Amino acid sequence: MLDNIHPKLISLLGYFKDFKLVCSYRTIEAQNLLYSQGFSKCDGLNNFSWHNYNPSFAIDFAAKDEEGTITYEQQYYYKLGDIANRLDLTWGGNFSWFDGPHIVLPKKDIYKDIQQRLKHLGILNGKCDGIFGNHTTLAMNQFQMDIMEPVTDKINPSTWKFLFNVTKDLS
Repeated sequence: MLDNIHPKLISLLGYFKDFKLVCSYRTIEAQNLLYSQGFSKCDGLNNFSWHNYNPSFAIDFAAKDEEGTITYEQQYYYKLGDIANRLDLTWGGNFSWFDGPHIVLPKKDIYKDIQQRLKHLGILNGKCDGIFGNHTTLAMNQFQMDIMEPVTDKINPSTWKFLFNVTKDLS
C-alpha cells in the first residue's frame, strides 16, 4: 500500500502511529462502486477522489477504541483531525459531510507539485505557486496533448500517473 501513497504523505505517516492505515490509492472501478452505494461524493468517472490518483494524494485511517479495537465511530477521529490540522493537511472531518478517516494533501501542495513537475519537463513557464491558473492549465493541456490524452483543462488520474512516472526523480 505504501507504493501507492504520495511521497509527502509517506514522510508524515509516523505522526499517525495510533491509527491503522486502511486506504491509499483506489481504482476508478472501486470509486464508482463506493459512489453507487452512497459512500462517496465522487463517482470516479466525472469527478474524482484524491484517492484515484496514483500515487495517491489521500489516505484513510481506522481509529481504535480504548480496547484497541478498530472502530469507525466519529468520536475517535478527532485526534486524527488534530494531528492532520497541525501538519497543515486537509482532514475529512472538516468537510460539510463528516469523513473522519480521510486525510488529503492541501490542494495548494498538490498543485505546486504538479507545477514543479511540468516546469521540470520544460512545459510550464512561470512560477510554481500552488495556484492552478491559466499558465498551469495551458501547460497541463500541452502535456496531455504530448502524451496523446484528451485535453481536460485539469489534472486527471491517468495524466497524473504519467506525469509522476516521467518525473520520479523529483520525489
